[in-house]
Amino acid sequence: LLTGGPGRTPVSPWEGPTTPITGRVVLVGVDGMSEAVVDRLIGAGELPNLARFRREGAWGPLRTHKPTFSPILWTTMATGQVPARHGIRGTAEIRPRWGGGPLYLPPGRGLNNLVRWQDRLLGLWPTTPPLASTRRSRALWEIVDLHGGSSAVFGWWPSRPIDPVQGVMLSDFGARDTGARLAVGEPLCPLPSFDAAEGLCPGLDDLDIPPGPKRPFAPAANPLAALDPMSRVVWSAAIDRLAHHRDPLVALYVHDLDTHWDWEDVEPALWGRTATGTDVLDRYRVVDALLGAVLAAADDATVLLVSDHSMAPVFGETRPIKTASHSHAPPGIIGLLGPAVPAGHPLDGADLLDVAPTT
Repeated sequence: LLTGGPGRTPVSPWEGPTTPITGRVVLVGVDGMSEAVVDRLIGAGELPNLARFRREGAWGPLRTHKPTFSPILWTTMATGQVPARHGIRGTAEIRPRWGGGPLYLPPGRGLNNLVRWQDRLLGLWPTTPPLASTRRSRALWEIVDLHGGSSAVFGWWPSRPIDPVQGVMLSDFGARDTGARLAVGEPLCPLPSFDAAEGLCPGLDDLDIPPGPKRPFAPAANPLAALDPMSRVVWSAAIDRLAHHRDPLVALYVHDLDTHWDWEDVEPALWGRTATGTDVLDRYRVVDALLGAVLAAADDATVLLVSDHSMAPVFGETRPIKTASHSHAPPGIIGLLGPAVPAGHPLDGADLLDVAPTT
């Protein structure tokens, strides 16, 4: 991250004597975290843990790639490679029954919806969420494994089927399915073998994960209870792993701030409203509280916080305002906090490829 990927200009390197970053690294991926909302709430004296990143660590924008579709971007970050090399090129994979593929549709909801409907009715072109088995480049945790280290990876998108690495992995499918069990009060383990490596179960059943509704979003005394079941499982498993093990790499992905359809809560005047909604802002407050739990459990680790893109309103032709942008979203956020990170250092010019340049 600090020296840039192959052939890239170094990312805002700090000057003077430095201590090499050693020990554990915690990679926290928060989909859709927006600088505008973080600025607003920190300015109001809120989000103390995100404010700590700015005050005691390094912070800046993270240049995103177009189209800003999450499975593509998170694979780019995990591999340090562009889609043409890592192989994930869309939000759904099409695998024709007569063989070949996977195929990807170009951006655009109309054609995507048409293909999904034919899958339901005819099944000629089955569609699935992107699979990690399509990925052609090694992910960061595979690099750690090659060097003899263990990794703990939770909910990364996409990560099914899991990679055979030392440590534990809970795939995006595993996190979703485990969350569904949590929502109806079923035991969380055992999980299908492709979702959990040996060592994660029966640990999940021992976690203190509160029950709670998925909607409407409502803050609670325990911030975990405000989130949907999938996110509760990811945050709980990652924090527990950090507290009881010393894996060289812990990585987690959560979608709690990927609030495309609720942006009117942030900028109500654009929708003709006079009052600001609380749903999106409350989500930032909850994520900040859980980030504080990660920092406490991480102890002396270096914590890297990233978002793949921010949000912005879309001005369309048929409607004055649609919602928060997706395929052309603004840059994300990058923050770095740890013993070797100088306080208050700006990170300028960082790109998704700089998060884990693996070649």
